[in-house]
Amino acid sequence: MYAAPVEFSYAPPWWLLIEKPEYWPTDSGIEDWCRVYECRLQTFLRAMSSREDQAIRQCQLKESQRLSGHMRESWESGDFWVSYAARNNFAFDAIYWQKIDRQFFGPTTYPDPADAWKERLELLNAKEKCDMEELVARQLKYKESRVLAWDPDEYTLGHIDIAKKAKEKESELKQREPELRIVRKLK
Repeated sequence: MYAAPVEFSYAPPWWLLIEKPEYWPTDSGIEDWCRVYECRLQTFLRAMSSREDQAIRQCQLKESQRLSGHMRESWESGDFWVSYAARNNFAFDAIYWQKIDRQFFGPTTYPDPADAWKERLELLNAKEKCDMEELVARQLKYKESRVLAWDPDEYTLGHIDIAKKAKEKESELKQREPELRIVRKLK
């Protein structure tokens, strides 16, 4: 069983390029990802629409159940980015400032989207600004006092064991180095 907002199903799949937008390897980042993605998306939507047509003719799908139109609309409206950011919280900040902020609040005077927050501060009233400052102060205080720890998984534990064994072998070889030099000289 899986429950999620219907908008998640309406958003086209990000994996058409395999690489997530926030990891796109070019200097132009998300904008370049969008340009390349747009081409793949059109191919995907044509194929999907064709399969939906076939399923409708065979009475396996109703016209109202098509997803291709919803996916196209999600991409064109920018709703794709809202769904993507909601499902990929580690990418939220980058996606928000490069895509979502503009969609809801319009362009800013800052050329770098990462600096748009400076202009958006004007949208907050005095109490909201004070609350924000208080939250930041609390978070910084908490960050100073917390201990960072994690429970390693089996994969990590396995590599720790491999590293220990390699270090032990290296230490053993260093101890045997004088012996090995004598053996080499005898040969």
